[in-house]
Amino acid sequence: MHLDLKPENIFLMQSKQVEVKLVNLGCSKRNKKDAETMPYMSPQMFKTDPASGKLLADQRSDVWSLGVILYRMMTFNLPFNDEASIKDMKKTIPFEEVYI
Repeated sequence: MHLDLKPENIFLMQSKQVEVKLVNLGCSKRNKKDAETMPYMSPQMFKTDPASGKLLADQRSDVWSLGVILYRMMTFNLPFNDEASIKDMKKTIPFEEVYI
């Protein structure tokens, strides 16, 4: 689990063949309000379990982030590109739907 996938953390390395490297693995406990990270964060990154208070993010959050990266590669835009749309995205997924 990386929990901070964004284009800045993906490197292409070439030796005999091209390899994808993920960097910044130790920074998954970063500030949630990081402006560069916010557009790539899954709704689970904004949710906590009411009983334990733990963040609900898991490997599915990385799949979400990868989807946002691919969307940006295809359209040159972010699906949630301003603070208002990020707030709307956070509100659209109720707690019960986060972990099915």
